[in-house]
Amino acid sequence: MEDVLRIHQGLGLFLYDALGMTTGQRGGKIMELFAAAFLGFIFVAPALQAYKTGDAIFKKHSRAMLLLLALFLFCAVVIDQLHRLTLIQYNWKYNVVFGMLEDGGELITESLLTGYLLSIALKQKADNS
Repeated sequence: MEDVLRIHQGLGLFLYDALGMTTGQRGGKIMELFAAAFLGFIFVAPALQAYKTGDAIFKKHSRAMLLLLALFLFCAVVIDQLHRLTLIQYNWKYNVVFGMLEDGGELITESLLTGYLLSIALKQKADNS
């Protein structure tokens, strides 16, 4: 949802303008990364607190979800930044490959995370029945 609304990009551009940065396009992208990290912290802080107070089963599921989230962030941040490199961006073959790795990696990890969460919910429902 955050990616659709492009909140990190809007906040990054706001910070870029507010700080009077003039380093060109890369400066705006760096501020987007800072904005995304800030927004991520807002969601990670309560999750970390829940992890500290959770039971063993909750911690087990949290570690699995963290692994899938880390894989998603690798695709969304690292591969995205590689995709934006001029060398790759203006070579259509590399552009296609990195575009598929980035978008496909994000979609696959999101699907795995959704499937994992559904399997937990269905297992709990079956255990309670």
